[in-house]
Order: sequence, then structure tokens, then C-alpha cells
Amino acid sequence: MNRSIGCVTGLSARVERFTKSEDGVSTIEFIFWVPIVTVLMVFITNATLVLQTQTLLFDAARDAARSVATNSVPPEQAAARVADRFPPRMAVKAEVTIDGDYVTTVVRAEYRGIISIFGSMLGETDLTASVTMWKEPGDAV
Repeated sequence: MNRSIGCVTGLSARVERFTKSEDGVSTIEFIFWVPIVTVLMVFITNATLVLQTQTLLFDAARDAARSVATNSVPPEQAAARVADRFPPRMAVKAEVTIDGDYVTTVVRAEYRGIISIFGSMLGETDLTASVTMWKEPGDAV
């Protein structure tokens, strides 16, 4: 009988020590926060890449519209130059049209994010940049 009382007393002492001990608390906090911070960093990196790609598309569209608006190159050649600025895996398509006194360039590209799981959350994965400029008077090329 004394033996069972000693066992229960020893067990309760261990349980009490375990519940009051703070060993491993930082490990639990670390395990809790690491996935959250990792997902946040992936989203931030993905958003940065989207903005960078959109800026590059807009820059290419502006250059193409400007070169056609100043009568430097024909629209077909300007569209081909835009596509040549990007790697083939981006599948960039450019349209340069002249409508009266205005030149419009539309550049479209497929966006592939870091992790394809987020692709469905972003919705449409095509990025588009459009620029319209007034055509300068002069002889067309």
C-alpha cells in the first residue's frame, strides 16, 4: 500500500514539474511562426515578381509605341522587337496598331509564379500593358 502511494506522489510531482517547466517554449513558438513567415515571404516575393514583370511589359510597350509614333519603324517590326526582349518561356505577344493619329501598343504575357498553387488564387495569370501615343506628323517608314 505504501508503494502505490509513493508511486502516485512521484507521478504527481513529475506532472507538477512538467506543467511549471518552461523548457521548450521557444521551440513551440518557433514551430508556430516559421510556416506563417515562410508563406508571407513567398507571397511578398511573388508580388514583387508580378510588379517587376508588369513594369518590363509597360516599358516594352512604351518603347514600341514611341518608335512607331516617331516613324522610326513600322508596326510589325516594333511588335517583333517587343517579343525579342523577353525569353520565349514568357510567351509574350505584342500588337501595334495605328488608328488615325494614335499608335496603340498592347503587350500580353503569361505570368508563372513561384509556386503554381497560388496561381489559382491569383485568378487570371496574363499580364497586360497598353500604351497609346499621339503619332507625330511626318513620313511613315
